[in-house]
Amino acid sequence: MIRILTPALAGLTLVVGAAELNTRYDTERKLTVSIETSQTMETVASEMTRDGEPMEGFGGGRGGGGTESTMECTYTDTLLAEDEGAPTRMEREFGDVTNTTTMNFGEESRDTDRTSPMDGETLTLHVDEDGDTIAKLKDDDDPEHDDMLKGHSLALLLDGLLPDGDVSEGDSWEPEAEAILAALGLNVQSALFPPQERSDEGGGGRGGGRGGRSFGGGGGSTLRYLNEAEWDAEATLTDRTETVQDLECVVIELTFETEGDMPERSFGRGRDRDSSPSAWQNAFTLGNSERLIESTYEVEIEGQLLYSLAEQRPVKLILEGEISQETNTEIDRDEFSMTIYRLQEGTIEHTVEITAEDA
Repeated sequence: MIRILTPALAGLTLVVGAAELNTRYDTERKLTVSIETSQTMETVASEMTRDGEPMEGFGGGRGGGGTESTMECTYTDTLLAEDEGAPTRMEREFGDVTNTTTMNFGEESRDTDRTSPMDGETLTLHVDEDGDTIAKLKDDDDPEHDDMLKGHSLALLLDGLLPDGDVSEGDSWEPEAEAILAALGLNVQSALFPPQERSDEGGGGRGGGRGGRSFGGGGGSTLRYLNEAEWDAEATLTDRTETVQDLECVVIELTFETEGDMPERSFGRGRDRDSSPSAWQNAFTLGNSERLIESTYEVEIEGQLLYSLAEQRPVKLILEGEISQETNTEIDRDEFSMTIYRLQEGTIEHTVEITAEDA
C-alpha cells in the first residue's frame, strides 16, 4: 500500500491502494533543477604488438592513464501557460553550467575547465501548432550557436521515468530509452556544450560561453554514444519512503543496462581528430591503413527516484553505475603491421534534485 503524508495530517500517514505518479504543472510555483554528474574512466589493460611481437614498454597487460570529469548544471523553470496540466509555455533560467575534466598521462595530468554557452542564459520555450517544442534565447533572436536551442523540453527531465496510469506497491514498468537519456541529461548535451570552434590564434584553455569567450576541444559528457543505445530498463515502486526536503517521498527503484558497439571514431588531424578523453591519446599518428576491428561498451546503472505524492512531483534522482569499453585496432602498412588492444573501466554517479518555490 502507498502511504501519503498529507499537509492536513502532519505527522500522520494515509494509506491508499494505488496512486498516479505524475508531475503537477501550475503557474503558482517555480521548479529549480540541480544536476551533477561525475564520471571516471581508467585503462586497466592494454597491449600493442608489431608484426605479431609484443612491444616492450607499452601496455604489457598493465593499465595506465585515465580521466575524471564532473558536469554541474542548474536551471529554474517558470511556467507561463499550461493546457490540461501539460506545460505549453515557460521560461528556463540557467545558473552555473560547467564541466571539469582531468586527464592523466602516467605521472602527469591535464585539467580542462569549460563553461557552457548556456551559463547564465534564459530560454523561452513554447509548443507550436504541430506539438513541437520551440526554444529561443530571451532577448536574442540570432544566437551565436544554433546547437544551443536543440533538445530542450518543457517537461521535467525525470517525467519519463514515471509510470503511465495508476500503480501500487510492487508494480514495475519499463522506461523508454528517450526517458533514460533525458534523466541522464544526454539529450541536451549538444545544447549545453556544442561543438567548439577554435580561434585563428589557436586559443585554448577555458572555453565556452558567449561574449568573446573562445571555443576549443571537446566538453560535456563522454557518454554521448549512449544516444543510440538500446536499453534493458526497469522501474519498481517499493513499499519504502524517504524524507527529502521535509517531504515524505515514495521510493522507485531503477535499473538501466545496455551494451553495444561504439560509434566509429575519426582519426584525422587537428579539429577533425577525436579529442574525447576515451580516444587513444596520440600514441601514434594513424593513417588510412587503420582498421577498427572491434569496439564495444557495457553500461550498468542502478539507483532510485524519490517522488512526493503531496506535491505531485519527482524530488530527487540518485544513480550509480559501471562502464566498460573494449577496443581492438589493427594497422597495416608496407613496413609493418600492428595491433592495439585496450580495456577501460569506469564509474558514473549522477544526481538530480528538484526544489519548488512560490512563483
